[in-house]
Amino acid sequence: MALTIKLDNVSKKYDNFVALKNMDLEVHSGEIFAYMGPNGAGKTTTINLILGLLNPSSGILRVLGENPYLDTNEVYEVKNQVGFLLDQDSLNPKLSGFKNILYWAELYDIGSQNIVQRVNEVIEIVNLTGRKYDLVEKYSHGMKKRLLFARGIVHNPQILILDEPTNGIDLESKVLMRNLIKKFADENRTIFFSSHDLEEVQKVCTNLAIVNKGEYHH
Repeated sequence: MALTIKLDNVSKKYDNFVALKNMDLEVHSGEIFAYMGPNGAGKTTTINLILGLLNPSSGILRVLGENPYLDTNEVYEVKNQVGFLLDQDSLNPKLSGFKNILYWAELYDIGSQNIVQRVNEVIEIVNLTGRKYDLVEKYSHGMKKRLLFARGIVHNPQILILDEPTNGIDLESKVLMRNLIKKFADENRTIFFSSHDLEEVQKVCTNLAIVNKGEYHH
C-alpha cells in the first residue's frame, strides 16, 4: 500500500497554546483510518494541516509526497486529489442539490464534456437523484451530509477527509455513508475518518489513532 499521508513529529502552536504536539502518523492507500478523540483534542487542527489550511509550527507533513501548505503547481495537483467533508461544512441552501455539486465540479475543472454526467453520477451514488432539483434548504440533515459526500468525491480524489460524517444523521443515511466509505477504500483510495463515534469507527475503519490534548495515544 502506498503512503499517502505522513506526519513526522508535527506540532502546531498558537502563541502559548499547543494544539498538536509531536504527532507521528502514517496513512496508506486502501485504509479507512480512524482519528479519534474528544472535542478539543486536536482533530480539527490535524485536518486543517492535512488540507494545507495551516502550516505546522515544527515537524514535517506530506500529502502524496508534497507539503500541502506550499503554493506550487505540484501542490495544486495534490490538492486536486483530496476531497473532504467537514463537520461544519456548508452548502448553498438557495441552490438545488444539483447546482451545488455542479458549482464544485466547475471549481475542480473536471472537464466540461463530462461535468454534468459526473454530477449526476455522484448524486445517484448518494441516492439523491429524485431530489436533485430541490433546493438544499428543503433537505434533511442526513440528505445534506450525503450531498456533501457527493461533493467530496465529484472530482474523483485519491484521498477523502471525513470529519464526523455520520454525526446526527438518520440510520438510512448512516448505512449508505458506511457502504460508500468502504467502497471508496476498496478502490485503493485513502479515507481519513475523524470521529468520536466509537460504534461507527468499529464498523468501518481498518486502523485507529487516538488523540487527546494534542498528543497521540497508542
